[in-house]
Amino acid sequence: MEFSELMRPPDTLYSIREVADRLGMSKMSAALLVVSGVGGPCFHRHDRRDIESVLTPSATLEKLANTPWLTEHPEALVVRVRPARRDPNDAERSHMGWLPGASWEDHEAAVGRWWRIKDPDQWHGKTLVAAVVGYVAHVATITDHETTPGGAVAFQLTPPEDRTLAAFEGRRMTITQGGVTLHLPASPDWNAA
Repeated sequence: MEFSELMRPPDTLYSIREVADRLGMSKMSAALLVVSGVGGPCFHRHDRRDIESVLTPSATLEKLANTPWLTEHPEALVVRVRPARRDPNDAERSHMGWLPGASWEDHEAAVGRWWRIKDPDQWHGKTLVAAVVGYVAHVATITDHETTPGGAVAFQLTPPEDRTLAAFEGRRMTITQGGVTLHLPASPDWNAA
């Protein structure tokens, strides 16, 4: 076997502008999506960390571009999250936002806490979906909640039923402008199935 056969050719790398154009979204949305790791790894030019330094491998871009749209699904509370970052106000969680490869407990704390929700009791037994720019990152079932004196809600989460997980996992949804939480009604055909 020749040495050249052992070497995999380098992946094509795309800028955030190219990713945004391919996915039909703003440059900022594309940056949040790519840096979050929802579609796979990304790289930075040199030691820089600005938006212009982010490079996306073709495999990651293809995965994002070919992510199927959400179709049949149960009612859900969608929480919009960003790439993981330190939470200066909550020392009990390692981060807030989406971090690929984190443990279930870390995901529960990172995406299930400190939301402004009217009547959080109505969500018990229903689905929580954490999405980065409309791409589903995490799916859970809400079992209970705690509310701080200031009104922020921390949900207790458990893994969802298989059917619910299959409905959301590896999907993307259209997200309109608005707040950081969204009530997603069940699709008309969900309960008929």
